[in-house]
Amino acid sequence: MRGQCGAVGGEAGGEGRRGGGPGDGPVGGGGCSAAADAAGGAGRPGGGCDGGPRGGGRRLLIVGGKRKPVERARALGLEVALVQKKASAGAEVRAADYAFLFDYEDPALLSGLGRAIFGALPFSFALSFTEHGLVPAARLSEELGLYGNPLRTVMVLRDKWEMRQLLNRSGISPVAAAPGGCEADVRAFLAEVGGPALLKPVDGTASYGVVRVDGPGEAGAACRRLAALGVVRFIMEEFLEGPEVSVESFSAAGRHYIVAVTDKRILPNYVEIGHSIPSRLRGQEREAVCRLVREFLDAVGLVFGPAHTEVKLTARGPRIVESHNRAGGDKITDLVEIVYGVDFYTLSYQVLFGLGEPGLETLESRPARCGAAVRFFVAPPGTVVEVIGEDALKREPGVHTYELEAKVGDRVNEVRDSRDRLGHVIVTAETAEAASAVCDRLEREVRFVTR
Repeated sequence: MRGQCGAVGGEAGGEGRRGGGPGDGPVGGGGCSAAADAAGGAGRPGGGCDGGPRGGGRRLLIVGGKRKPVERARALGLEVALVQKKASAGAEVRAADYAFLFDYEDPALLSGLGRAIFGALPFSFALSFTEHGLVPAARLSEELGLYGNPLRTVMVLRDKWEMRQLLNRSGISPVAAAPGGCEADVRAFLAEVGGPALLKPVDGTASYGVVRVDGPGEAGAACRRLAALGVVRFIMEEFLEGPEVSVESFSAAGRHYIVAVTDKRILPNYVEIGHSIPSRLRGQEREAVCRLVREFLDAVGLVFGPAHTEVKLTARGPRIVESHNRAGGDKITDLVEIVYGVDFYTLSYQVLFGLGEPGLETLESRPARCGAAVRFFVAPPGTVVEVIGEDALKREPGVHTYELEAKVGDRVNEVRDSRDRLGHVIVTAETAEAASAVCDRLEREVRFVTR
């Protein structure tokens, strides 16, 4: 792959969470002691260093997702049983040792078939790295008595209103908010809080159904738009002014390590079209964001694994927007791996199974290898009649990877959420700012012409 950085590195800043800072000694430095600290220390039933995880040995169950998590597990010598929806089945099914196709979001089906799989092919852990698989994986882990994040924690992170209530009760990153379901709710909220306000589905992802309402006169149109998208329950929040970043972290035994802070580029309708790492945040402002995220992850009770937390930088200080107990999407995991050499999938498996040297104690202190940015292509709605500029992507030396998903004859929708984007390019350079500048130029040169 062209443009990839050299030696492994990472982003500096911050101290560990829960159990003291780095001066208290390494957490999860590899081998058996790391597995005991990261798994047994957080209340994992059974297992430990006498022969590895008990029951399932070196086998795990992955719920949903794509090929890369399966391949990374197999590369470590682990055996993978995959649960996938039939409609989503792809290369990840062929990459797994065993694959079972059913709707894992059906709790009764998951319980019955999950127990049957466990009986025939005992596994040590049930994990998911995809949004809709997080609750099922936690539910199955709890039912089978396997180590993992508490089901309640994962459910709070999936429900924006539950999460906001928890934060406001705790006095962490307070934001005026209320649940809504109709125009009267929106009008009442605006009368109490004032405008503008942001409406979002309580369980939404990928910028789906995010609507700004500036005043009562817009309440009806906003609710009709949400209803047309199939949104029944939504959260109403005061509008937060300021730039947005995301924090990419990894937790082991309840201790939270900040791996990266990501800058974002967002369209006026809140669809994200770009990310870059390392963030321009420095000094006290960065420390305040990292401190808030650790406090937040403690409050929700996250124990293990990657997390992706979005934060607004307001005049009143940083405010949590939302969070997910998974690695960031939108190619953010690729940027983290390029810049810092941190692969969240491999790291998760190393910590759980006590494999190799996870290097948790160095996650927050590695210098960046380079800068990297991703830019997503969009176009006006219509039918694609021409795709211009692929030659520019091929000859640009900093291009790491790219993909043009739309072709001539394809129908292009109005950009309403992340699924309406038409492709992407990842660029590496000496700094994130330089990589973003190349993305700016390529964004002008690569065009999907529609009519």
